[in-house]
Amino acid sequence: MTSPLPEGPASINLSLAFLSGGATGRLQNVRFDDAPGAQALDAVGSYSVVNDTFGYSIIIRPPVAQRTGTGFVITMKNTAANPPPGTGAESAPLTVSIVPKVARTRPSDVFFDCGTDVVGQWYYNCKPGASIVLSEITLEGWLVTVKPDSCLGDLCVEDAHWEFLPNIDFINSYYGTGGAFQAIVGSRPFAGVMMPGNTPDLQPLPPAVPLAFEDISITDGTIRGVTINSFLLAWNAIAAANGTTVALIQTELNAWHPQNWPAGSAGRKWAGRGPAPAGWMQPVVDVSDPKFAAWSNTRWPWDPHNPDLQPDPIAVGQYVRVNGPLWTDETHDPPANPWEAAVPGQGGWNEIHPVNWIERHPAPALRKTVAVVSTIATSATQNPFVVTIEPDVVKKPGEVLRCREIIDGRFTRPATIVARRSIAIANERVTITVATLPNDRLKATYTMWWEQGATGDTGCAPV
Repeated sequence: MTSPLPEGPASINLSLAFLSGGATGRLQNVRFDDAPGAQALDAVGSYSVVNDTFGYSIIIRPPVAQRTGTGFVITMKNTAANPPPGTGAESAPLTVSIVPKVARTRPSDVFFDCGTDVVGQWYYNCKPGASIVLSEITLEGWLVTVKPDSCLGDLCVEDAHWEFLPNIDFINSYYGTGGAFQAIVGSRPFAGVMMPGNTPDLQPLPPAVPLAFEDISITDGTIRGVTINSFLLAWNAIAAANGTTVALIQTELNAWHPQNWPAGSAGRKWAGRGPAPAGWMQPVVDVSDPKFAAWSNTRWPWDPHNPDLQPDPIAVGQYVRVNGPLWTDETHDPPANPWEAAVPGQGGWNEIHPVNWIERHPAPALRKTVAVVSTIATSATQNPFVVTIEPDVVKKPGEVLRCREIIDGRFTRPATIVARRSIAIANERVTITVATLPNDRLKATYTMWWEQGATGDTGCAPV
């Protein structure tokens, strides 16, 4: 668009062309909070502009006769009263096609609470719904792992895995304070949502301790709303090539097993669930694949090798948008996980599981590195706790380092730990030092990026 925000109702030229034939002409703008005004235009359609801290959203109301039709194409142009020299006043058109949602069974409809495993014998490949944080969420990020044929030990195929580095700007602009959701809803969209937790089934651990999904300030206990911390437990991280522990979101899609398999086996088996939901498919796998027989007993809502029907299979390094429930997995190593002992049920990680859909998109120009820093001091010998982090993106000429800190008040204890930590930036690396006391807990994220400028940050400004 020529202008980043609409200059007023007259600056947006928006029309609809119906797939069944006909068009609206230019739609009229109506204030978002003017319900009577919008209803008065039901016959011809209207739109509203909702501004937020990061941008704006367009709410389109098609003519009432087309709201159950075959679909339409939106054409939108933005204009500027005083465009920059050499730039036209009207932007190139933005076109978006809208068609009715296809009625089909989503993975999240069929992979929760659908069978009780008999350990060592039968496995239903389902998850407990009690550990769902959000029934549906969409996130974006950069793929670092693609594994479409994950197994449960030697029992194949269990599910498909994709792991990505979350885009913090997407989270802030959609779900954060001042973001699109809050502007449209008119209040904090996830107020009151709890993370129920998930404790290991075979461990004599105490019940899970629910925590708020929204982030909390460690200094005064106020609610921050949704931040990057909301999506991350201490183990939502992976070591980058430069050694920095960066934020990671794991996603998984369960395989549907029509039949008991392996047939006749006296060992562990998949419990067959009969025919898959209508529209699901059996992937085409080469007969030379060592897991060919296992693949043959799987059905999927779409091909896990190419979920969005692009010319090439999905691959590491690509930028994706992923949708599904946010679910908490249990810790897989309870005895060695101090976070499970400190906050029962929250020692695992949050993931999108199962994935309802995943699609590839052009990556934004700026990729910020989100480092996850966490520690639990079990004795005075751990004093001080020191960690050094840096962006995992190559610096370009003329760029300087920026850094922001968000201490997670849901996990960090006590509040006095804030006064005992220091941050120093030298040689474009960030060093966090904490004078810890026994039983201190710290969980924080540090967002780092390169930006054109003369002088870089000397510390990480708290958010």
